Amino acid sequence: MNVNYHPFGRLPVWTGGVSRYIEGEDSLRWLKSYSYRSKDLSPISHYVLRHWWNFVASLLPDYLHPNMVTLLGFGCIMINFLTLLIFSHDLAAAAPSWVYTSFAIGLFCYQTMDNVDGKQARRLSLSSPLGELFDHSIDTLNCGFGALIICATLATGHSGASVFLLLIGCWPMCLSTWEEYHTGILFLGFINGPTEGLLIAMATQLVSAIHGPEFWRQTAWDTLGQLPWTNAATSMLDVYLAFVLLCFVGFHAPACFMNVYRSIPPNDSRRRVVMLSVFELTPMVLLTALFSAWCFGKYSIIMQDKWLVPMALILTFSFGKINSKVILAQLTRGGFPYSLNVLLPFLIGATLANYPSLGLPALPHSVEKWYICYLLFSAFASYSVQAWRTIDAFCKTLNINALTVKSGSGRRVLTR
Repeated sequence: MNVNYHPFGRLPVWTGGVSRYIEGEDSLRWLKSYSYRSKDLSPISHYVLRHWWNFVASLLPDYLHPNMVTLLGFGCIMINFLTLLIFSHDLAAAAPSWVYTSFAIGLFCYQTMDNVDGKQARRLSLSSPLGELFDHSIDTLNCGFGALIICATLATGHSGASVFLLLIGCWPMCLSTWEEYHTGILFLGFINGPTEGLLIAMATQLVSAIHGPEFWRQTAWDTLGQLPWTNAATSMLDVYLAFVLLCFVGFHAPACFMNVYRSIPPNDSRRRVVMLSVFELTPMVLLTALFSAWCFGKYSIIMQDKWLVPMALILTFSFGKINSKVILAQLTRGGFPYSLNVLLPFLIGATLANYPSLGLPALPHSVEKWYICYLLFSAFASYSVQAWRTIDAFCKTLNINALTVKSGSGRRVLTR
């Protein structure tokens, strides 16, 4: 464990954009000496998938930039999302079986590219902090898009199950990024999201392709037998949601908390530092609470008029802004960003959805619809601007290109 890399002593950043992290030579001076470190304990990655990834990496041409490999993988997720909008835009309609198969294929391609991009970078000596930021930011976006696709796969519709899947899809990435901010190392445990988590998602999609999404409405007793913790009303969807929650609460979250705890030097101030570290999760806790309060608001149109898909996109880009700034803070050794300004629109939305409960007159539903449309555009535009400014600053500081191999910048490290 790296106990020398410790973030405290840096003042937290409560609001604002990325200017504090990318403007000025002092802000970006750590980039030139930064080195990416990770530890993957997954047996499936090491003994099975690693061979496939090495084979695919050997097929990539030298002119293909590692970040383009990352984008190609994300493009597969975008194809899945567009397919969702065509065949299951309400997240409840049963789509043709080939749709769910295509979801699994697209996710497998994404997983492959997500692991091959680093191999391409090392082979061409193009590893850089920008590559890590680019890769992890795309992974952050996939949390929302991937969860939305799983909702369509399970045909959960506009329900509490869909809201749960959207939020639980973001939390593992949030904790892993928070963990890396403190330890300086990306830890992937024996059971982790990028490997086992995506394989479980692919298996889910293949089950829906074979049996249809109605499979998840069957009772657990008919499918699995009378398990001691189920009853006659327990559905396969209930079992699936409980399994997802167990994987997160029982495996992923404890590992993240333990690694952060171990990274803090054992001295008299350790308890205070631990409490401050946990407090950094407050923005995600608030985002979860406000998003839920808005979706389940008694006077909200999100569930009634089926507006969960645009809300999921707002959540995706908002979480993308929050998490990408944590990645940026880790790379530049800046203060932890709380991004409270990103939470304000959700506070307004939750207030609108519960307006009459506060003793105030209800607003027309058209107000909320226009507000959601505005937020969707604003969240996408704000995320795009933040990404462009950050990438531009990194490229200028490191004298590299974002998506193309700069002439003479790299050299072959491994031969085919």
